[in-house]
Amino acid sequence: MHEATMSIEYGSLYADLSTEYDVDVELWCNNRWDIIYLRGANAGHAVEALEGELGVYDTVSDETDVLVFTSTCLRRHGDDFIEEYLERHDCRAIPPLSYDTGEIHLRIVASAFADLSNLFEDLSDRFQVSVVSKRELETVGYDLLVPRMTGAKLTDRQRTAIRTAFDRGYYEIPRGSRTADLADELGIDRRTFEYHLRRAENEIVEQFLATD
Repeated sequence: MHEATMSIEYGSLYADLSTEYDVDVELWCNNRWDIIYLRGANAGHAVEALEGELGVYDTVSDETDVLVFTSTCLRRHGDDFIEEYLERHDCRAIPPLSYDTGEIHLRIVASAFADLSNLFEDLSDRFQVSVVSKRELETVGYDLLVPRMTGAKLTDRQRTAIRTAFDRGYYEIPRGSRTADLADELGIDRRTFEYHLRRAENEIVEQFLATD
């Protein structure tokens, strides 16, 4: 089994919410209604927009985070483009789907690596697509289904940055890698990599101290 995380620039309700209201969005869908996790200072305003589009059954919220249960599913409104591509190439998406800064981020698995490659090429014909990470799945672990660290609210890019840094010995003494090399490996510039890495480190430290 092979896994790839892809980021796709795609205009949709949830991608647009992430840009317009500067929120991170995570989506679970059961084809009848959606569960949406919104994170950001403007999450409440994003809920109002969802109310007008899909209807809101109920919410659970705190100061900056809102868990939304919608009345209908976004797919019923025709926004299910990714399913067509996944079925065409015999791939599966692992929920939740996440959105930030106008992009959708998908963790996708396939029995054959060639299926992931063909999916990427097919999507690239229509969208701007980047592969954030890829790996072969050889062991069973709950983190495959729930990749988030308990308490630490990291975006996919932050998680990829800190995982890559850890795997390449960045936190060893002496350091086993440089941020410039790690950025090159991920295909992004050094400053962008360092930004995501510092944000991830800050979030993890804050969560650690909050539970100390």
